[in-house]
Order: sequence, then C-alpha cells, then structure tokens
Amino acid sequence: MRSTRVGSASIAARPSFAPGLAGRGLALAAQQKEADALAAFDAAVKADPSLAEIRRRADAVRLHVVDTAMADARKARGAKRFDEARAHYSRAIQASPDSAFLYRDRAAVEREMHEDAAAVGDLRRAVALEPTDAEGLAALASALAAAGELKDADATYRKAFAIDPSESIRTEMARVSARLRDAQVPGEVRDIESRRQLTRGDLAALLGVRFEPVLRTAPSVQLVITDLEDDWSRSWITSVTGAGVMEPYPNHTFQPAAPALRADLAAASLRLLALAAPTHPALRPYLQQRPQIVDVAQKHPLYSAVASAVAAGVIPLVDGGRFEASRPLSGADAAEAVGRLRTLLAVE
Repeated sequence: MRSTRVGSASIAARPSFAPGLAGRGLALAAQQKEADALAAFDAAVKADPSLAEIRRRADAVRLHVVDTAMADARKARGAKRFDEARAHYSRAIQASPDSAFLYRDRAAVEREMHEDAAAVGDLRRAVALEPTDAEGLAALASALAAAGELKDADATYRKAFAIDPSESIRTEMARVSARLRDAQVPGEVRDIESRRQLTRGDLAALLGVRFEPVLRTAPSVQLVITDLEDDWSRSWITSVTGAGVMEPYPNHTFQPAAPALRADLAAASLRLLALAAPTHPALRPYLQQRPQIVDVAQKHPLYSAVASAVAAGVIPLVDGGRFEASRPLSGADAAEAVGRLRTLLAVE
C-alpha cells in the first residue's frame, strides 16, 4: 500500500500545510521533543509568516533549548569533558544558528582541545554575525595566531584595536606583530642571538632588523664600503651605516667578519638614542648623563657612547664598575641590550 506519510521538508514547501506543521510541533512539544518541535514550528512560520502564536511558541522553545544546552555545556566543560561540551554547544547552535556568542563559546572549548582550525572557523562565523564586536575580533585574532596564521592575526587585532583601543588588545597586537616580524626574518638573523661570538656583520644585521622602523625614518647617506660584495649581511650593513648607527673604518672597509665588541654596541646604542630623542623627550637625559666608569675616562673617545648606554640601562657595567669596551660581544648579551633599547625607543 502506498505510504501517506509526508516529510517535513515537503510540507514546509507547501504553505497550505502550515497548520499541519504547527500541529505537529505542538504534539512534539507535548512529548518534550523540543528539538523536533522547534524544527516543525520554524517550518510552519517559514511557510506562513502570519502564524504569530506559533512564532512565539518557537521562540520560547528555542530559548529553553539554548539555555539547557549551554548549562549542560558549561557543566561538561568544567569537568573537562570537552567533546561533550562541544556537542552541547552544537545543539544550541542548531537551535539558534544566528547567535554569535554560541560560536565564540564553542570556539573556546575547541581551543582547549587544541583544535585551532575548528576554533578559527567558529570565530569567523561569530565575527560575520557581529563584525563590530571587538571582543570577538580579538578572540579570532588569538585563535589565528595559535594556528600560525600570523598575518591574518595581526590584521584582525588591528581591526579590534580600532574599535576598542584597550591596553590588553594593544599588548596582544604588539606580541603578534613581533612574531610576524620574526617569522619574516632570514634564518641567518634568527640564529644570531644564540651565537657565542658575534661578528660586526652579525651585529649590523641584528640592529637592522630589530630597529627597522627607526632606521626607515632616519636621514640616510650613501657610503663607499669596499668589502661587502659577497657578505650575506650586506643589505643590513648598508642600512645601519647609511643611518649612522654603525660606521665603516677610515679605509672604507666594514670588516663584517671581525669580532663585534661591547664598544660597537655602545656606539650604536648612542646613535639610536640620538635618532629617537627628538620624538621621545624622556630619552634626552641619557645623552647628557656622565656616570663614573672605572676603565673609560671622560676624555676617552668612547666615553659619550659608553656613558649613554650605561645611563639608559642598555649595557650594564661589569664587576668593579668596569665597562670592558674591548670585550667580544655574545649573541645573548646583544639580544638583552637590544631588548632594553627597543623598550626605551618604544619599537613595536
């Protein structure tokens, strides 16, 4: 015998069956089959938007389904049953697919499950629903950064910061921007900070990368340097010497393979402080201070550079208040000094 059963999808396509769908929803609701009842109510309203009472019942059922699912999800999440929590959030989303906060909450669970790609997908949906929500944008940026999508993370943090210029967003934005810059740095430069002994070429490359925003705005001059033809650090040497941060020798050589000394870093520190001082008044006193330095007299040609580096806390004195300008420079010492100097110059 031919079946007389008609599927809900077929009924929903025929407005004349809206009352039937509504009746089916009421029957299912009476049986406490809320998800099925909600589907029938929504289909009935879609077929006949004039069913105001059915719409009201649908909204009431929807609210109850979402509240119940969220309570279950939070309980499961608190017990670290993350798969279960995600399933409950999915149930809530099925009932209310246009609620951005549900996608954000499910994404938070997915982050705890280390499923960053899934979290990114949910947070993109949340942002599409609420594009001016700074919190949602920041959450998406954080998930993008965790997934290694640093360029998108940086751009998304900037959108969030434009809406809410809070310190927390600024801090995270700066952290991602730094990671993005580091990821774009050639391998030779990334290795510099772990080397036991730096060369002058290494130091030039480190300064050229870490202070690129400062060097970009500095007046630049073309210098004749005769020994850079085959050196990997040539472009950074040209950048830092052109800005006056490091200098070639009087014979027009840079000697990139020669050992870098604490004196080289002190001289570069003085010049970077001087470049930034016009727009950073707090730096100016460091250029004038005259601390006592046991092994560098005030008449010594290096004194001004050493004094400013010490006064600013960029390069500390060693035992007995000595500077030891001729001591070879390690990658770790250079990295610490560069970090302090970047903080002083507010380099992001």
